[in-house]
Amino acid sequence: MVRLTDDHIICTFHFYEPFFFIYQGASKVGDQVSTTGVSFPYNAENFPALNPKAKNTSGESNTLCAPAMATINP
Repeated sequence: MVRLTDDHIICTFHFYEPFFFIYQGASKVGDQVSTTGVSFPYNAENFPALNPKAKNTSGESNTLCAPAMATINP
């Protein structure tokens, strides 16, 4: 990586994964993210129950994959 010559430049980034964590409760996305209270990284002891609105959506399958979040370093 080449260093920029301007010391006043700040680089930032935003990553949208895990999606159901980032968007939990956001009405603009729909029922797939209606489950709230999801912590990161995954913790089985305080993981919330699936919100009934998320049943049969990608949000349901995402909650089944949530234990994989335990292997991601925040």
